Amino acid sequence: PGVPDAKVTEFAVALHLGPPGAGEPVHFARPTVDTLVYGRKRWVLLPPSDALFSSKPIARWFAEDYPYYRELKQNENITMLEFTQEPGDVVFVPDAWARGAVLLEESVGVQHEFDYHPNEVHLRLSVGQAPPR
Repeated sequence: PGVPDAKVTEFAVALHLGPPGAGEPVHFARPTVDTLVYGRKRWVLLPPSDALFSSKPIARWFAEDYPYYRELKQNENITMLEFTQEPGDVVFVPDAWARGAVLLEESVGVQHEFDYHPNEVHLRLSVGQAPPR
């Protein structure tokens, strides 16, 4: 089988700046490449078969919901990848995979989101906020 004729285009570029506890809620999106320039970021990734979407702030999700999903992973009921991104690390997240990331310290990074079809290219600037105390 051959590779389908598909043009990959950049859909969005985001500059991420934030304090510890800031980040993105668990969600799924287009294929993404995330480069961390400064700081540290904790990730969870779930394949499409186990993907979930949460509107809960990521620091709260890790505190309240993560233990439940960690237990499911330990019982082999779901697949969940977990790791810490360090400065200079580049993370590729495939299409439709759920992803959530919380900053462990002040961090700066760049995220490129891609689309398989020509689409509007725009620049999105995201500035993280510390979670409410």
